[in-house]
Amino acid sequence: MMKILFAAVNEEEADATQFDKFNDRYCFTGSGRVDNRQKLKQILSVAEVSDTDLLWLSFLKWGQNAPTHILGDWSFAVYDIQEKALFIARDQHGYTALYYTQIGSNFYFSSSIKRLLSIKKPTINEKLVVGRITLWGADREANQTDFEGIFSLLAGHCLRYKNGTVSVTQYWFPENVPLRNYKNHADYSVELFEIFKEAVACRLIDNKPVASMLSGGLDSGSVASMAAFILQKEQKSLTTFSHVPLFKDKVSANTERTFFDETDNILATAGFHQNINPVLLNSEAISPIAGLNTFLEINEHIIHGASNAYWMYDVYKTAADHGFGAILSGENGNGALSNAGLPNLLPLLHPSLSNNPKALLKQWLRPFYRKIKPESKKRFLDFKDYLNNSFLNQHIVDEYQILEDVQKNKSGFGAKNYQSANEAMTHLLELARIGRCANGGNVLHYFNIEKRDPTADIRVLEYCLSIPNEAFISEKGINRNVVRKMMEGTMAHNVLYERKIGRQSADINYRVLAHRAEMDETLNRLFKNPYFCHFFNTKSITSFWESIKAEQKTGDYQVNSLMKAVMTGLFFERNEF
Repeated sequence: MMKILFAAVNEEEADATQFDKFNDRYCFTGSGRVDNRQKLKQILSVAEVSDTDLLWLSFLKWGQNAPTHILGDWSFAVYDIQEKALFIARDQHGYTALYYTQIGSNFYFSSSIKRLLSIKKPTINEKLVVGRITLWGADREANQTDFEGIFSLLAGHCLRYKNGTVSVTQYWFPENVPLRNYKNHADYSVELFEIFKEAVACRLIDNKPVASMLSGGLDSGSVASMAAFILQKEQKSLTTFSHVPLFKDKVSANTERTFFDETDNILATAGFHQNINPVLLNSEAISPIAGLNTFLEINEHIIHGASNAYWMYDVYKTAADHGFGAILSGENGNGALSNAGLPNLLPLLHPSLSNNPKALLKQWLRPFYRKIKPESKKRFLDFKDYLNNSFLNQHIVDEYQILEDVQKNKSGFGAKNYQSANEAMTHLLELARIGRCANGGNVLHYFNIEKRDPTADIRVLEYCLSIPNEAFISEKGINRNVVRKMMEGTMAHNVLYERKIGRQSADINYRVLAHRAEMDETLNRLFKNPYFCHFFNTKSITSFWESIKAEQKTGDYQVNSLMKAVMTGLFFERNEF
């Protein structure tokens, strides 16, 4: 189980009492879960030692190259007494958080941003907060936090501090993973199955029982199914926790691409394995506002999926209350394991095209079509529409020249013109480093339950990054082909080949309405905050809220924009901005 790291150093010395291990040269502190324990123990010639000891011994053997030898979710810091220099490193893509700041001649770091906020008066990083609200520039300045002068050490990076100077370097480069080319595309699924099985198995080891999150989708379904497959051989069961709608009779009808109640798929996954015990949570007792306040308490920053905060809180708390020490997740799956592939990059001889004249013609005409109607123009219009529904005041949009920047630098959200499957996956992994990785570490410190994601295992990621684009699309044009083939026989067929996407918080409108008095009180209070009114158009918020109360039809993303605006206001209140 991870502990909170915290220490302070200045240009001359470190506070040695805040480190855990010593020798004549180094002071060390670290925490985390090491997944390649057996291999490291063999190399280091040690018997049974803790994961923290393995981090320490790895540094003693490999020095600042140690991070490249360690798998898992971990972080550590070493102060070199002789060089008067600090070295901090964290995992390649794990559920870990590390923050740092400088105050005068002192340098502070911690795995909890709360420790840094206790010694540094919060000052809002307004530009970043605007970006969180609008998704503008989401992939830039990724190491910043919502507070000026407090920074995050990203996954796959390490930091050096010496003579008052901070230098951050990246040591894991997913874009450099070389491609492998097999004649038989089925071989990718066969090999990935064994790698994924190991990634799940090492995350099932704990002193307490391990549960799993389970939605009706492919990623969490793959994780839960593989975990059940492994545990069944040990005659053990797996408890899964799922969010389901409370207002099932009122949620929108399914569309061609989406479905709004994942219960049937959840039960199908559970029913496929006799040892899965599904727990369905409708989170009736938790209001959306309570969810927002809890997530601010957990993370100390605004999250994008504000409408999901209440049920995520419910899942983590319920699992912890039931005595589980860890909970599996598959939320990084879309970054690699369930990569859909890029149809526009398929060679004309790919079976899905050569056997389909209409698809072949469309592929052949695609370059000409894009010259006539550039994809970048559509992305800009999508972003502009999202921005217009963010409730942000126009003077904020003008002050930061958001639209001009999006047009010039292509820094808005939306699909990009990727040149390879590796590039697409790498971009999604970069975005995940900003929010998901840190959230996982923060959840542990708040609920005392460890989030673990096999789909973020470095071995799984690197293997998926090595698969060529055409393997992700089947001969019949079905995407996510690698994971679907991989999980055949281990997962319910109808879930495995589900083409629609489940909509989380599908009944958020009605949940907010069920707590309308709390929302009214919250908005009335926020409208009295000058800083909130500086950011948001309160008339637009009021008009939209009244339309919800009148139960007029509204888009899901508009409700999420309202919840994000409210979360931002609560963030302002919490920090007295």
